[in-house]
Amino acid sequence: MAAASAQVALPWLTWANEQAEKGINEGRDNDIIVGWAQDIGLDWFRSASTAWCMVFVNRALLAAGLKGTGTALARDTGKIGTKLRRPVVGALAYMARGNSSWQGHAMIVKSVSADGKTFTAVNGNVSNMVKVSTYRTADMLGFRWPEGAPMTADARAASMGAAADVVPGERLLVVGMSGADVELVQVDLKILGYMKNDPEIAHYGENTRLAVMEFQRDHGLYVDGKVGEATAPALYNAAREKEQKAKAESAAKKAATPAAAAGVGAGAVIAAAEPVMNTIDRAMKYNDGTKFGLYVALGILVAAGAILVWRYAVRRGAREGVSDTPVMGQAE
Repeated sequence: MAAASAQVALPWLTWANEQAEKGINEGRDNDIIVGWAQDIGLDWFRSASTAWCMVFVNRALLAAGLKGTGTALARDTGKIGTKLRRPVVGALAYMARGNSSWQGHAMIVKSVSADGKTFTAVNGNVSNMVKVSTYRTADMLGFRWPEGAPMTADARAASMGAAADVVPGERLLVVGMSGADVELVQVDLKILGYMKNDPEIAHYGENTRLAVMEFQRDHGLYVDGKVGEATAPALYNAAREKEQKAKAESAAKKAATPAAAAGVGAGAVIAAAEPVMNTIDRAMKYNDGTKFGLYVALGILVAAGAILVWRYAVRRGAREGVSDTPVMGQAE
């Protein structure tokens, strides 16, 4: 098993390890476990005879000043933080319990095997105590990085494959936050030319805040350096619009060369050729029967043909550049 990175502080994992070292047991330490539940706002929790694995995870997050689920349901782990595609040290993991459609078990990843197929985790309510257990990655429902916690390099890498499942605007992004949604915001800012300096990827730092503020000023938005329900769709739509314009221009250039050789429909040719027909007629007038007149007429005809091909290519490219990408904030 790969050990946790010593240079990275993961206070929620540190707290969890301390409880495992103490050997917290519900038979002997019922009051401590009930106290954890009270600390996270579960006033109804009166006995450790109630499933308390999520109480343990939430209390560990609280010890680090991080946001938890606020519930005792293990599967609610999937509602917080950033989705990861594999286990990493410090991640929250959760799994189903038996064949139940709602019961589960939650834990905090302590170490991961070299092949990533298994990992150890600190968890509560296992044999009625806090202990370190080994699990198979394939048995998990998912992995999440704690909300508000700076991401380790491993966590950032593990979140990249999950970026497609994240939509900026689902949570308010502010300085200090990390996640795949932060990275998507940074990518759009770069597309629009607002990201002057390369930021720490997937981490909302000062460079990202300044870039967001500049975008907000230019687009008549409230300038606060945060990405929320107004800024997120505006940023997304502006970036997609710029991408589609670039795509249309690129398509037009690519279509210009093969247009003449590929053959075109009569209707398209007539529509594109109409503005140059008079030019051709005028060209023939220059052919006065002399060799010079013939050369002049031929030169004009060649130029008119080039214009014809170019106009067709532009029209074709414009059509190819039209996108069906949905506009963020609007129904598809």
